[in-house]
Amino acid sequence: MAARLLRFLAPALALASLASADTSKSQLPNNGFPNLEPSQLLEIEIKADGVLPTSPPPPRLSNSTLQTFQVIAINEQWEVAFFNTLLNNILNNEPGYESWDDEAQKAREKIVQVILKQEELHALNARGILQNFKAFVPDPCRYNFPPGDIRSAFKFAQTFTALVVGALGDASQGAAANGDIQVPRALSSVIGEESEQQGYYRTVLGQVPTEKPFVTFGLGIYLFSWLNNVATIPDSCSYDVYGLGIPIIPQLYADGSATGLDVEPKNQTIKFSADLSKAPAAKPYIGHGGTGLYVTYLNGAQKPVSLPIVNVHWHGEEIVFEAFFPFEEYIMFGHTFAALTIGNDFNVLTDANKLIENTLAAPAFINVYDFF
Repeated sequence: MAARLLRFLAPALALASLASADTSKSQLPNNGFPNLEPSQLLEIEIKADGVLPTSPPPPRLSNSTLQTFQVIAINEQWEVAFFNTLLNNILNNEPGYESWDDEAQKAREKIVQVILKQEELHALNARGILQNFKAFVPDPCRYNFPPGDIRSAFKFAQTFTALVVGALGDASQGAAANGDIQVPRALSSVIGEESEQQGYYRTVLGQVPTEKPFVTFGLGIYLFSWLNNVATIPDSCSYDVYGLGIPIIPQLYADGSATGLDVEPKNQTIKFSADLSKAPAAKPYIGHGGTGLYVTYLNGAQKPVSLPIVNVHWHGEEIVFEAFFPFEEYIMFGHTFAALTIGNDFNVLTDANKLIENTLAAPAFINVYDFF
């Protein structure tokens, strides 16, 4: 009984550890962000090694694309808070963030500061687009950061940045489909910067800096759901997150983790869990053996791989199950995003909505590293 209880408590314990970071301190820079005077903006741009885009905005944007920029603003503000907290930990030599090598420490401070300032500009750019079109601009919330040391912070940054890069690709395709053809070029600039960050984190962690020949497709809905389910302290936003009209999918956990499960580069079985009480489409499956349910893996630019779930156990509306992770057949290095889905035939390039509509819980992160 104790073992079974621990198994079902694992997701809650993982979330509790994420929330154990000190949230009593200010998480945002003390420069007035996000409401800045011109002199404060100039200081950010100088430290970011560049300025906000100066091209005029398009004459119109669809409502769907404006929702996309709301998600981008929410994410970028979370990133600002994360990197500001990380920089303060480094500057203050907090336990686990200190270094005996002064030159290495100064380099780390410089790099993280530049990343922080570039993220501030990303957030300000998204907010400016929303303000230009008189759309609702979400303000920063309070956030959960996992405790740990500098290496775990970089590993965490690597994982959520992979999700961001994939989601920005999804946003680009969605904007183009909506006729907002200027947006993909603008977002590709941000994708490039985020990918450069990834190369740095991977190098620091002893990994080959280029993750895959084609980085993993992502979905904006998965990013938005993860931000609300995991990264944001409940009820800490000044607005109703559900009022944005963007679905929030229940979180899927890989072996109890919502922030990244590191596995060996081999075929294996992985344990997953989710609370499906807020997934109406799950009701016909609750209490049954899992027939018709799959884990769908997104890895690289290949067609999603879906495998049936097995060893299903229900506790009310909470499900625990296993699924095979076919590393060898698909060479699944890098970051894999996993989802619990109804059905097994999806194509993100041609019909991402089909995958979204059939997702019961997501995303779980599975990481396979190639070390040098």
